[in-house]
Amino acid sequence: MLVRHPDWQKLLAAYLKVAEQRDFERGECDCCTFALDAIKTMTGVDLLPSLRGAYSTGNGARRYIAEQKCSSLEDLARRLAVQYRLEEIPAMFSMVGDVAVVKTGDIGQSLAIRWTRGFTTKAVGKRALVMVADPIIVWRV
Repeated sequence: MLVRHPDWQKLLAAYLKVAEQRDFERGECDCCTFALDAIKTMTGVDLLPSLRGAYSTGNGARRYIAEQKCSSLEDLARRLAVQYRLEEIPAMFSMVGDVAVVKTGDIGQSLAIRWTRGFTTKAVGKRALVMVADPIIVWRV
C-alpha cells in the first residue's frame, strides 16, 4: 500500500502545472509517464522505473507492454495495482490523486489521474492536460 506525503495535494498541484506545459512525447511525457510521475510525486514511490525512455513510438509502447507479459495497458495497470496493493474503487467514489484506466477515442485506453473536475491525462499531440471521462477501472492511491 502506498502512503501519500503529508503535503501531497500541494505537490500534485505543482506537478500538474509543470506537466501541463510539457509537450506530449512517448516514453517521456505520455499518459503512462504522466500518471506514474503523479503517483511518484504524491508518494515518493516509482511504480515502474523501467518505463521511462523504454519506447518512443506507439508500437514501442505496445512492445514494452508485451515485454512486461501484459496484453494491454489495462492489464499492466492491474498488475501494478496488485503489486502495490492499490484498492480498486468505484469511479463515483474517486478522489483527487486516484489513478484510473480511462477510455480515449484516439488510442483506446490511457492512464489518468483524478483532479478537481475529473480525470486528466496527456493525450497524443497535445501540450495541455486533457480532461477525460469514462473510467474503466479506478484505484485509490
